[in-house]
Amino acid sequence: PTTWQESTSDLSSWLSSSSDASQSNKATTAKIEKACADILSSSTNNNDELPEAVRRSTTTIYLRALIKLGKYGAVVDYCRQREDGNNVEEEAYSLYRLRNYEACRQLCAANGGGNGRGLMHIYAQALYRLGETNEADAIYRQLLAGDENPAMMDADEREDALSNALANRTANYTPGSL
Repeated sequence: PTTWQESTSDLSSWLSSSSDASQSNKATTAKIEKACADILSSSTNNNDELPEAVRRSTTTIYLRALIKLGKYGAVVDYCRQREDGNNVEEEAYSLYRLRNYEACRQLCAANGGGNGRGLMHIYAQALYRLGETNEADAIYRQLLAGDENPAMMDADEREDALSNALANRTANYTPGSL
C-alpha cells in the first residue's frame, strides 16, 4: 500500500506538470484526482495520521479535479458525507452545475449568503436562474463594490460579474428595475 507521503509526492509531480502541453489536460486531472483519493483513503485505511492542513488542501484539490472532470454528483456526495463545511464553494458550484439551483441557493444562504467572492458569485447565479432578480442584483452590487480596490477583483472576474449582472437584469426584466 502506498503511504499518503508517497502519494503526495506523485501529486506534486502531476500538479507541476499539469501545464505541460504534451500531456492531456484531462489525463493529468484524472491522475491528480486519483492521487488525492489515494492520499485521503490511505490515511484512514492505514491509521497513518494525515495532518489536518494536508487533508484540507488535498480535499480541495480532489474536489476541484472532480469538478474539472465534470463529476459534480461525486463532489456533492463527498461534501455531504463529510459535512465539515470546509468545501462549501465546491459543493455549491457542483449543485449549480447539476442545475439544482434551489439546493445551491439554500446552501449559499446557510453559509452567510456567500462570504467569499466565489461563493457570492455562485449564489447570485443561482438566484438569477431562479428568477430572483432583485436578490441577485444586490449580490452583484456587493461584488462590484470592490471595484474601487483593484486588488479585490481582477479584470476577468469583473467582466464576468458585469456580464452576469446584465444578463440577470435582461433575462428577468421587470418594469422599473432598470
